[in-house]
Amino acid sequence: MGNPKSNTLSNKQQAVIYILISAFGFATMSMLVKLSGDLPVMQKSFFRNFIAALVALVTIKKAGTSLAVKRENVGGMLARSIFGTVGMVCNYYSVQYMILPDSTILAKLSPFFTILYSWFLLREKVNRRQWAAIFISFFGCVLVIQPSFSSGQVFPALIAILGGVTAGIAYAYVRFLTQRGEDKAVIIFYFSTFSCLVSVPFMIVGFAPMTLFQTLALIGAGIAAAIGQFGMTNAYARAPGRFLGPFEYSQLLFSAIYSFFIFSEIPTAIGLVGYAIILVVSIWMLKSGD
Repeated sequence: MGNPKSNTLSNKQQAVIYILISAFGFATMSMLVKLSGDLPVMQKSFFRNFIAALVALVTIKKAGTSLAVKRENVGGMLARSIFGTVGMVCNYYSVQYMILPDSTILAKLSPFFTILYSWFLLREKVNRRQWAAIFISFFGCVLVIQPSFSSGQVFPALIAILGGVTAGIAYAYVRFLTQRGEDKAVIIFYFSTFSCLVSVPFMIVGFAPMTLFQTLALIGAGIAAAIGQFGMTNAYARAPGRFLGPFEYSQLLFSAIYSFFIFSEIPTAIGLVGYAIILVVSIWMLKSGD
């Protein structure tokens, strides 16, 4: 009989599975948000976070986990919630006004800032090969979308970049909090609740009536966002941002699939080369064991 340990996934292998689940969840969320049409961004934000908060709360109650946060972690929890909320709102805005893969690639600047902020916050070292993997993956993403922004796309593109920066910092705080003993579902609950409360005043002032389809799309986006949040939080609890960065780009692959089948956007031959680069680098990072 073989060694039973050989059948056990390492923390990093589990982290890869979780980050792929997260990528699928967030890509699905963005697709559904785009399908919901021209609704106020904060209204979309409210539905997404309300459902995610409910899912997290049910998970916490079933596990019998306390909602209390350690005093020394309150600042980190607030920072995760603020940066995460800004990143989410920026993402929703860019998805509404840009092609889905374009907004996705700019949002995927986040691994760069996760690495930089993890170095600052957690003192995690980054070697040359890890930097190379991130930059090569990003180059693959550029090949996929071949961005050429018209004048009307400049502002949404800048908003998408801001979203990538703030999301990257938020992910660093997720790892910071999990390393200091905070429960993953509790982190998701407080972030989702904070974002939901921030959205309420804006939604009340500028509420737009919704069709049944739009309502179902936003409910679905909330469920997909919850899947993305749980996947991301579990991934960063198991591995550092410098390792997970290339795998985050898998969200672009899911977005491209949605773009093809739902929005009738056909990938180019150069784009397919980009997909191959992303997959090869991700497999390389997984096999390296670093």
